[in-house]
Amino acid sequence: MGFLNPLLLWALPLAAVPIIIHLLNRRRHRTIRWAAMEFLLRAMKRNRRRLRMEHWLILLLRTLAVIFLVFLVSRPQLGGTSLGTQRTHHVLCLDDSASLAQRSGSGNAFAEATQALGNLVKTLAEQRSGDLFTLMRSSDPQNAELADIRIGPNLAQRVQEIVARWDLGSANLDPAAILSAAEQRSQSNDDAQLSEIYLITDLRRHDWLSDNGEANPSVSAWLQELDESQHFTLITVGSKDNSNLAVTDLSCSERVAVMGVPLTFVIEVTNRGLDGSDVSEVTIEIDDRSRVMLPLEPLEPGASGKVAITQTFHSPGYHGISATIPADRFPIDDSRSLALDIREFSKVLVIDGDPGESIEESESFFLAAALEPGGEQTTGMQVRILASHELGNLSEEELAEADMIWLCNLARPSPQIAAKLESFAAQGGGIVFFLGNQVEVDSYNQLLYRQGEGILPVALVSVAGDMDAPASVHVDARDHVLFSRLGEFYEFMFSQLVQVGRYVTMSIDAADPVRILLRLEDAEGEPLMVSQSYENAGEVTVIGTSADIFWNSWPRTPAFQTLCLDLHAEGAKPQEVSAGNLQPRGVLQRRVDPGLYRPDVSVSSLRDETDIHTYSVGTAGEDAEGLSIPMADLRQYGLHSLVLSAHDGNERRELFSRNPLLEEGLLEQLGSESLANTYPSAALDRVTIMSSAALQGDSQLAGSGGLWRWFALALLLGLILETLLAWRFGRR
Repeated sequence: MGFLNPLLLWALPLAAVPIIIHLLNRRRHRTIRWAAMEFLLRAMKRNRRRLRMEHWLILLLRTLAVIFLVFLVSRPQLGGTSLGTQRTHHVLCLDDSASLAQRSGSGNAFAEATQALGNLVKTLAEQRSGDLFTLMRSSDPQNAELADIRIGPNLAQRVQEIVARWDLGSANLDPAAILSAAEQRSQSNDDAQLSEIYLITDLRRHDWLSDNGEANPSVSAWLQELDESQHFTLITVGSKDNSNLAVTDLSCSERVAVMGVPLTFVIEVTNRGLDGSDVSEVTIEIDDRSRVMLPLEPLEPGASGKVAITQTFHSPGYHGISATIPADRFPIDDSRSLALDIREFSKVLVIDGDPGESIEESESFFLAAALEPGGEQTTGMQVRILASHELGNLSEEELAEADMIWLCNLARPSPQIAAKLESFAAQGGGIVFFLGNQVEVDSYNQLLYRQGEGILPVALVSVAGDMDAPASVHVDARDHVLFSRLGEFYEFMFSQLVQVGRYVTMSIDAADPVRILLRLEDAEGEPLMVSQSYENAGEVTVIGTSADIFWNSWPRTPAFQTLCLDLHAEGAKPQEVSAGNLQPRGVLQRRVDPGLYRPDVSVSSLRDETDIHTYSVGTAGEDAEGLSIPMADLRQYGLHSLVLSAHDGNERRELFSRNPLLEEGLLEQLGSESLANTYPSAALDRVTIMSSAALQGDSQLAGSGGLWRWFALALLLGLILETLLAWRFGRR
């Protein structure tokens, strides 16, 4: 037991005043012999013991009244810090994760959390004067806002000024990280023998349970390691209503975004609540100029719905797309943005293994015309035709710029070419082999197939077929993405118009993860077109016949151009968009040429142009061309503009997006009962769970109960009892 006002305990000797008065009164008595009193004295001798007990009882009550009065004004409490008792280190942690943006009444959960923090600090200042205090936020567990300070009367004002500067964070809560950091803080000062850790949070199921619904193992282990000198208080805030409709995805369906070609953008909306949603709508903004509103059908709990929009960009460079749904109780995930660098064209390499005597006789003539027809028809591709020997001489930079490589009747691949192709496919690039009369089967198998370890998905056998008895083509994988859109068209073209006279047979084992797309004649015929993903990256396709008209009639039909374009659409190297579309914990990395641009760049939100940040490119001792922009520095979600200032006075503008964490929209609270049922009982032995409402008014903290009320009650009862006894004894 300690006292908030220990100096007032010096008044305890005043408890001797009633005794002194009693002794002084006894000394003033004079004995006078009086015959009439002799009879009374003999009667009093018979009742002396009773009278003495009455006097001592009244004296005791008066002495205790003084003691209780002194205790009352010195404010005793359990677990106090005065008069040699143990001192406690109070570490207060505030959950400022994005989920606390959930609206509740006129405010949100974060406002409720800061109010609870203020009430808790006020209670600490009243009940725990002299203890140690530390203030932390979950978004920055390694740095405390206040550390190891003494609790005093000005603590509440000091904390209030700090909290007024805080904004709601954008990252998610890691309970194990913040609790471990809080424990380290609580043990950093030897002046405190006890530690009390408080966490104010919305207690979301997603944060405190694992994916399989069991207790978070890291948190459970931390709780079970608490000893007798430690205690953990969990203060819950937020609404029980977890209804939430969220934009969970915004993506471009095309692998490469180029100007002049229609691009399809798909928006996914998910109902994350426990009740079905009503009919809604999605508002799509493109470059902050055009706006389209699309209807969204009602969604069952946990279900997702998609809407799509097609847009053609007529200029290269950065463009931005945003999708927004009507605001609900959790506004953060009601919008999502996508920043795209629209290319002028998609670069394609065509390796011509048989140039022929004229352009029309070259192996790549029909393929180049299909990929880049020219005129009014725009495919968005730039085709570069190379001879066989030129492929091996390509630099890594030139190869990295290409999205797809087509090899037409390449005779004999060299080890250098094989290595370049494998590196290209491993980085996501698509490769298509058209075979032909120059293909050396043994060389392909030795350098490209390599017993299934190379880039070629199948082993080649030999040339087969008869030009005088050509075979039709059968679509063997109607469910494949290549044929899902124009399945009937391909089936008609291949069965009625396309004739294959000669081809290279392939050896395919039933266990090989190869997809047969086309066969000759029927479902039991020889494989003509096969496909396989190389190292789960680039798609490698082998077509057993040639790309010219000497082995087949395919290049003269519309199915040739259509399928080649579809192969490019589904197999080209995916354009990297993740580097410019980040989450709050991401970092935007850019290379800035110091010879062209100044070292200082500015970043501003398109939603709030007043929110401007300035960053500098690395200086001496650091990466001289590296620019790093942590998303944690920014406050706004959505599209942001990055402006580079050139030395000639011009500016270069780039876009990137900062989107919220999807898991922050999972608002279902765990509840104290569910927490107790999920976590082991041993983990909750030293845990107190309370709501923020319990901190309002004159509340008591766990392990620090104030005793002054009991002393006040005892003083009152003692005075009443002393008065009654004095009146009762005086009547006798």
